[in-house]
Amino acid sequence: MNITRKIEYLILIHFCLGLSGLNGVERAEMNADFTPAEYKRDSNPVYSLPEVDPKADIPELFNRNYAFSEQVKADSTMQEINGFRIQIFRTEDLEEAKRRESIYITSYGEENVTLIFETPFYKIRVGRFRDKEEAEEFQQTLKWRGISGTIIVPDRVKVLMPVK
Repeated sequence: MNITRKIEYLILIHFCLGLSGLNGVERAEMNADFTPAEYKRDSNPVYSLPEVDPKADIPELFNRNYAFSEQVKADSTMQEINGFRIQIFRTEDLEEAKRRESIYITSYGEENVTLIFETPFYKIRVGRFRDKEEAEEFQQTLKWRGISGTIIVPDRVKVLMPVK
């Protein structure tokens, strides 16, 4: 490296150090004539909501008379149909089946979990599905939750059906 190159290199280093503030010059905040802004922070702020009187603000809403009908027709009822469930577990051990059943009841609700015995296995089935497509969607959800090896089983299920 020739002498001119070395001088250019030293000038470049000195210039960079000068810009970064590492050349010994104090920063402006460190000078004696610098006065920092005083920030006051309230340690116990008190917030209050404005008081609202809905009867005064919207009197027409409270002065209206409502008529309630005595009989309301139900638009849907629970009906037992030929539907589907998903079998998620089977074992020959009754204690293990009961333990798993209680785990699944906390996750899916008591009305959606069924423990049955078909010789020689205890089987846990979940869900109450009207059609196979609903069961397949829920089977995918189970797979994403880490429950694999499930099978869709036709069964009599009680589901909410619209009244005709």
